Amino acid sequence: MEKKIEFFKISELKPYENNSRVHPEKQIEALRKSIRDLGIVKPIIIDENNTILAGHGVFSAAKAEGLTSLPCIRNTTLSDEQKRAFVITDNKMSDMSYFDMDILVQELQVLSDMNFDTLITGFDIDDLIGDDMSSIGTFFEDQDNIPAKEEKPKTICCPACGEEFEL
Repeated sequence: MEKKIEFFKISELKPYENNSRVHPEKQIEALRKSIRDLGIVKPIIIDENNTILAGHGVFSAAKAEGLTSLPCIRNTTLSDEQKRAFVITDNKMSDMSYFDMDILVQELQVLSDMNFDTLITGFDIDDLIGDDMSSIGTFFEDQDNIPAKEEKPKTICCPACGEEFEL
């Protein structure tokens, strides 16, 4: 089944009532700035009842920005169990990755040199290029879970099936 992007009125969309991911005000404000500067670049995923399965933070930020519609992809192929699992999986998968700090600093520096406001990325470049690398971003809650710069993963996890593969 081909899935296409459709625009839905924000008033027609419903957040998933058991979404366990919390979007703090600091993140919503960063998302609002991102929407103002970059627009909505990724559609919301909804089910046949217009319930949001992925994109709750963007939904909240867009609503706060006064937007009236959002791009969505409707997925009608998931069972109730799969929907519950997808909501959790979508939020968790990004937590399982980390940034290559050398590349991140380089990219942020290029953006900064182009007079682009890098704060919409969620990172403060001054924190990154300073001597103290302990503060590598504004959204990391648990600094102990951030791998050391030279640490490389020994396995990767497929986001589609969850199977782990050795590198």
